[in-house]
Amino acid sequence: MSPTRFNARHALAACAVIALSACGGGGGGGSAPPANRAPSASAGVDQTVDPGSTVTLDGSATDSDGTVTGFAWSQISGSTVALSDANQATATFTATSPAASESLGFRLTVTDDDGATDFDDVLVTVDVNQPPTANAGADQTVVQAETVTLSGAGTDADGTIAAYQWSQVAGPAVTLTGADQATATFTAPNAATAPLLSFELVVVDDDGASSPPDRVDVNVIDQLPENVTISGTLQYEFVNRGAFNGGLNYNDVALKPIRGATVQAIDSASQVIASAVSDASGRYALTVPPLADVFVRVRAELKQNGVPAWDVEVRDNTSNTSLALNQRPLYALDGAAASSGAGDSTRNLIARTGWGGTSYTAARAAAPFSVLDTLYAAIQLVLSADPNAVFDPLDAFWSVNNCPVSGNIDSGDIGTSFFRSDIDSLFLLGCAGNDTEEFDVSVIAHEWGHYFEDVLSRSDSLGGSHAGNQQLDMRLAFGEGWGNAVAGMVTGESVYSDSFGATQNASFAFDVETTTPGLPGWYDEFSIQAILWDLFDANADGVDTVALGFGPLYDVLVSEQRNTPSFASVFSFVAALKAANPAAAAGIDAIVAAQGINGAQIDPYATFETNDAGGSADVLPVYTEIGPGSNVQVCSTRAFDAGADGNKLGIFRYLRFTLAAQTTLTFTITKAATPAVAEVADPDISVFRNGARLNVGNVGQSAVANSETASFTLDAGDYVAEVYEFSFTPLSNSPLAATRVCFDVVVN
Repeated sequence: MSPTRFNARHALAACAVIALSACGGGGGGGSAPPANRAPSASAGVDQTVDPGSTVTLDGSATDSDGTVTGFAWSQISGSTVALSDANQATATFTATSPAASESLGFRLTVTDDDGATDFDDVLVTVDVNQPPTANAGADQTVVQAETVTLSGAGTDADGTIAAYQWSQVAGPAVTLTGADQATATFTAPNAATAPLLSFELVVVDDDGASSPPDRVDVNVIDQLPENVTISGTLQYEFVNRGAFNGGLNYNDVALKPIRGATVQAIDSASQVIASAVSDASGRYALTVPPLADVFVRVRAELKQNGVPAWDVEVRDNTSNTSLALNQRPLYALDGAAASSGAGDSTRNLIARTGWGGTSYTAARAAAPFSVLDTLYAAIQLVLSADPNAVFDPLDAFWSVNNCPVSGNIDSGDIGTSFFRSDIDSLFLLGCAGNDTEEFDVSVIAHEWGHYFEDVLSRSDSLGGSHAGNQQLDMRLAFGEGWGNAVAGMVTGESVYSDSFGATQNASFAFDVETTTPGLPGWYDEFSIQAILWDLFDANADGVDTVALGFGPLYDVLVSEQRNTPSFASVFSFVAALKAANPAAAAGIDAIVAAQGINGAQIDPYATFETNDAGGSADVLPVYTEIGPGSNVQVCSTRAFDAGADGNKLGIFRYLRFTLAAQTTLTFTITKAATPAVAEVADPDISVFRNGARLNVGNVGQSAVANSETASFTLDAGDYVAEVYEFSFTPLSNSPLAATRVCFDVVVN
């Protein structure tokens, strides 16, 4: 070992303590004597010694202009020892006998014949050898007369394993071959006379230290069973987060069960020879042939046929991109291959995060199972209200390549986490050092909420960019508010968190139960989430005295909300919820009113709503009632759309009408003369029945300057329509400079 000096050499010349004038040249023409030069001390090289040994500190010194007259050793660190001959160049002491290795520091100070001094330090490490650890392997069940292999191993934290020693400690004596090797063998005796044998393994390290013995039991049977059971527990590492608004804390990792996943036993020919589903504790059991070379695989999927039914898969959208999306590789975790033995055995699997301290350094095996478990919890939430629920298939695409860059999904450029309704799929970020979602259960559950709306309820949302302090189109507000609220219902936590940053240590968070920071109302997603959460949760806080739980909300979402002739919004939802739960109506009114919405007189068409978003002339009435012969004016405004996202309040104006019999209606929409807008406008109209758009092709959406004409032949029933300035919508890249344009709507 090279010397380690933990203090620099210091020399104090005798002159250093004399006034400067006494050391410099004097008057009188005489020459001053030369200044004394300090001696040089050497405490010797650092040492590593054994506990209890006699240690010699071998010092020396030189003086270029005189002689060394004194030596003095002193201890400066570590457990105190008694120094012998501390005033000599060479001193000795008896090393300590600590429980673990420690370092002792000593200082040699030398003095020359003019009183100048110097010192040097030396480090003595008392090295305590740590004993090794033996591993005798797993217990076995074997058949009589077969050759049994004892597979041992040893580890040594501060050295190497030098020797192995097997010994039999129970049962009739057998002859061990290779008892001094890591692997020993013997022939199993008759099961009737020796049903159980026990052996111990001791290992010795390169310093001669022996391990405590490790024991293995061998159960001897007379013949192989038809089958054996491999069972165990499946878990994944979950990274908790810090305090509110704190990011992921990789020093706080919990083991969680992998629930409801497919588990397989796969043989040496890569054939699945047994399959099962893990339970709510992550336990599984597989029945396999004895003495078969198999490994256990857990697949990142949830599968159940019949009633109830679901089909959830977590896949990598960036691998094998020549395949269709729903055929891309499914994530799975494999255990080690080993013999199934002659008796039942246990094999546990843990999916690790792959975190290496400051970054990911190994496969992020836990990620897909964390995603899967949030989706499992979401399914359980629905089953609590509807035990016979049948879900459409759902794919969740997560990849380490999925980054917040817009581009090619095959490359992982997904922009943000989102639900894609045309293929019933979630796309989730996994971009380490930027934005990852696998442990952001709120985000996963939020996107699942959009899937729920799409397949079990109904979503009329426009999608797109949104925030809690914005006034949104009411359909978007309800969809995003529902996503935030159901995230809390799935996770059991009202705090919604989304981590990001260089080490995922930053977070965006809010509490769905707190007051919205924006302008409360029917157009605000934070208002919607607060209403939905207060209706669900059991906490009586503020005006909230309602604790409906999930069932009543679910019942409305899958029935009245799914089939409402109006657009799906807070108005249609609350009106149906009150009708279905009259005993809770007063409490529901109070919760809704606290968010600036008229709950007492609520109906699907917001007939009595008075909240005009802070004084806008263009948002009320929410629906304008029309019919054959009507001539009304509505104004499309992007006053609430500073980011030109095309999905904010006032861009789309809603109309409603009812037909008593089949009728052909012609809508003529013309840019109004008053208020005047100099630019060429492009009015458009879409007609809906129960959420379904009835326009064929581009009917109602032509580019004719300043006007639009569209005809529809409609059966008897209730309808809604939206009228809007096309340049204000997400489909346009060049909105009018004017932020408001009004249209005369004539119905013939």
